[in-house]
Amino acid sequence: HLIAAHLSALNHARLGVGLLLQQHLGLRPSEMLGLTPEDITMPEAMRRAMNSNCAMVGLGLRTGTKAKRPQAVLLRDEGLLSLLRWTMESTQEGERLFPYSYEQYRRLLLKV
Repeated sequence: HLIAAHLSALNHARLGVGLLLQQHLGLRPSEMLGLTPEDITMPEAMRRAMNSNCAMVGLGLRTGTKAKRPQAVLLRDEGLLSLLRWTMESTQEGERLFPYSYEQYRRLLLKV
């Protein structure tokens, strides 16, 4: 959480949210950096199917994952859901939620 706060203080709030999401869901950096709004089903869309307040994050639905199959994880943390909602609202369709390369991500982590 401290590293995410420092990233936000360095004007990289989106990456701070991505780092929290990565840590909470156990994502690999490449999986987190490759997420688009289309990969996430928010609770509003899932409520009818699951009667639950969680979001589903789909991994590798376009190209596959390291496990060589599509995967999905559920996000139930209310605070992280609101941060993810903010990130999705400020992302255009088809763009990545966290528009950083792996090298930029690595350099920012080293800087922090």
